[in-house]
Amino acid sequence: MHNVLIPLGGILTGTGVISLLWGFQSDTGQGMSVSFSKLGYTGLDQMTLTDTGCMALCAIGVGLAMLIYANATAWKKTNGY
Repeated sequence: MHNVLIPLGGILTGTGVISLLWGFQSDTGQGMSVSFSKLGYTGLDQMTLTDTGCMALCAIGVGLAMLIYANATAWKKTNGY
């Protein structure tokens, strides 16, 4: 089971982190880089989380939970070593 949980958790976490690149937009519907170039950093309060961002955060959470569970119970498979 650990042979599946650890790689799958890593894939989910990595996919979630990369998906965060497209997970935010401004109220104008433009991406963060376009908004920052027009508004500057004072436009941070106009940033919102998109559906992609919500899914990315969920993927990171589930992936981390899988990794933590797999690593926490791995000692049972090796009898403490």
